Amino acid sequence: MPTAAGTSNAFAPPAPCIASGAERAARSAAPMCLAALALAMHPRYALVIAANRDEYHARPATAAHWWPQGFCAGRDERAGGTWFGVTRQGRYAFVTNVREPGRNDPAAPSRGELVPRLLTAPGAIADACAGVARDGAHYNGFNIVAGEIGRAYHLSNRRDDVVALRQRC
Repeated sequence: MPTAAGTSNAFAPPAPCIASGAERAARSAAPMCLAALALAMHPRYALVIAANRDEYHARPATAAHWWPQGFCAGRDERAGGTWFGVTRQGRYAFVTNVREPGRNDPAAPSRGELVPRLLTAPGAIADACAGVARDGAHYNGFNIVAGEIGRAYHLSNRRDDVVALRQRC
């Protein structure tokens, strides 16, 4: 039986299970936001975040700037929210979308309002994350990482809990 490399192997999957080059390219070309977090991994920097905003290049946005509410973030000019922000006190939050075409509600509130909510919430960031998690069903699918120096949390409206992230090496 032919394998993906064109050689013969009796244990290779049948041809319908092997994606063609065009199918693989179509899947890998789908736009995606990506974020990486390094918490307490560098001797000089308590936190390093690398992120892109790769989904809607044509969507109007304003570059990062200080908002009147006291955080630095870009602004989605269509919905008014943001995808990533940080305060002078070291609180941060970013959101990525969960793509579920069959579950997308065009009338749902913008997920971009969640980041400002987390950045400006009084009290502990863990409590702010729990509040967003409680209201998560009102939004289309999302993942959020939010924290303060030395702590980080993940929440999603596709799971029931807020998870404290820990250093792993």
